[in-house]
Amino acid sequence: MLTPIKKWLSEDEVNKIYSSEYWNNLEEEKKKEWWIFDGNYQRCLNYLQKSGLMDEYNDAETFISTIPQTRLKIADLAAGIGWTSALLSKLENVAEIHAVEISEHRLGDLFVESIKMMQGDENKIHRYIGSFYDLKFDDESLDVVFLSQAFHHADRPLNLLVECDRVLKPGGSLVLIGEHYFTFSIILRGFMR
Repeated sequence: MLTPIKKWLSEDEVNKIYSSEYWNNLEEEKKKEWWIFDGNYQRCLNYLQKSGLMDEYNDAETFISTIPQTRLKIADLAAGIGWTSALLSKLENVAEIHAVEISEHRLGDLFVESIKMMQGDENKIHRYIGSFYDLKFDDESLDVVFLSQAFHHADRPLNLLVECDRVLKPGGSLVLIGEHYFTFSIILRGFMR
């Protein structure tokens, strides 16, 4: 059974996040390919295929499947509607998925629909309203930190990387998929903020 959403941030704290208004605008969300609350899974699945995200995810899944440890704990940061959390939950060597997101509607009904769409294991998934800059996980407590189309949204990428490093166990892995190509000068500007 899917556990209730835990709130690491109050509504006021969520609203102060620079991108919160965009990701929490329900009317805009309904126009996006990943709006599956209406049961139209095919539109989302087509998007994942055409965009190449599913291919990138499959490569990441192959990598995670070869990690020799069993009972892996994975954080899916900026988890969106949860399609990656759902797929990761099906892996035999994965015990827990911790999905962190700033959008309550995504973590709610859309997440439930994603689990159905991808036939995920809801018993492995935990959901949190929170910021990927301030994870409430213990130091060195996670085996994998997973970001799908998320890293390029960080307005403080160095802070995000430091936080990922803090929560990863020694030898843990940071997996990024769905990233856009950026020139070196754009990347450097992000780190200079």
